Amino acid sequence: MRHISPSLFDQSTRPFQILACLLLFFTCARSQSDATNVRFTQGEVNDSATVALSVPITTFPGRGIDLPIGLSYSSTVWRIDHMKAVKNFIVAPPPYYVNQSVTEALYAEHSKAGWKSSLDLPQIEWPKYDEIYSYRGRPASCCWNYRIARVTIHMPDGSTHEFRKSDHFYISPEIDMTGTFYAVDGSRMRYDSTGGDTGTLFMPDGMRYVLGHPASYVIDRNGNTQTYNEATRQWTDTLGRVIANPIPANPQAQDYTYSIPGLSGGLRTYVFKWRNLTDSLAPNAGNLRYVASHYLPNPTLPPTDSNGGNFPQQQTANESLFQSVYVPPEDENDLPPYPVPVLVVGNAQAAGQTFNPVVLAEVVLPNGSSYRFSYNVYGEVSKVVYPTGAYELYAYDPMISDLD
Repeated sequence: MRHISPSLFDQSTRPFQILACLLLFFTCARSQSDATNVRFTQGEVNDSATVALSVPITTFPGRGIDLPIGLSYSSTVWRIDHMKAVKNFIVAPPPYYVNQSVTEALYAEHSKAGWKSSLDLPQIEWPKYDEIYSYRGRPASCCWNYRIARVTIHMPDGSTHEFRKSDHFYISPEIDMTGTFYAVDGSRMRYDSTGGDTGTLFMPDGMRYVLGHPASYVIDRNGNTQTYNEATRQWTDTLGRVIANPIPANPQAQDYTYSIPGLSGGLRTYVFKWRNLTDSLAPNAGNLRYVASHYLPNPTLPPTDSNGGNFPQQQTANESLFQSVYVPPEDENDLPPYPVPVLVVGNAQAAGQTFNPVVLAEVVLPNGSSYRFSYNVYGEVSKVVYPTGAYELYAYDPMISDLD
């Protein structure tokens, strides 16, 4: 789990360390011949304190390569990202200014409220243009162009891998997006990039993703190919069957019917119910909150200096998921005349706007039974109800961290 730096927010307001409270264990297993049910993998809390769930729907056997259909969930949905250093002009005799960092709370950047589909494509994430370093290896806000040639790839199963072209820095105002990048996490993956989000991702078993527009491909070591049409978001497998992605490109608070081929030419129909968070809160979850204690007057533009019109402003209430707090500078001999907080704003959060995303609330199976999901105010799954009425609860506790 990518923990948010404890220096960027009030630890007392952020539940991260997770304790899985298994109230009743239940497994709905199915045989390979059962075409009307799904198996739900029980919630797992791994060493990185991440709740992981999976809902396998079915697998279509193919020639040399199968096409599995399923959903996976990870509670790693929050990240704090540095946006910009700005100047806060202080009107006091004598006038002066102080530098302040503005950070942004981001929710479910590479998933739909934490959910991903096995029919998703790998997502390519390059470093931001302003991710530069000084000659000492420290992050810089300007005047330096030291970079590391790297890329992050987010896989359909919810895993994330970092790739590097080299560990040696290069000096350039541009981001290096072409060439061969190797995974640095021991996964034995390789990415041959042709720039942007196109290239070939090689997997350790010989399979490869060929990412392009308007079509992408999955090819096994023997040349068997599945084709993805990005316009229709559908896969064509090695036997010519056309299968759509069960997760919409931009889910709205409504029901989505999903039909796939069944036995004897029939169809199996599932219903995915997406709802606003306010309609999917777990019992005793509390009321919706602001994402952050501050907001930008124009959320679609980057922050500006305090005399520029888009300086972060404080919300009218203190109830928020993330708080701006004072962070001591590295140089304790050059302290500002008064505490200067690191400001945190919500991604596209307007004044008075509470955090109310669209989340997956229920999966209705072809036989009419369903799995229901409830969430806490952070948009993280905190309760799963199975078709039998059995359920699991997840409690999220604040992470205890040594701030020294």
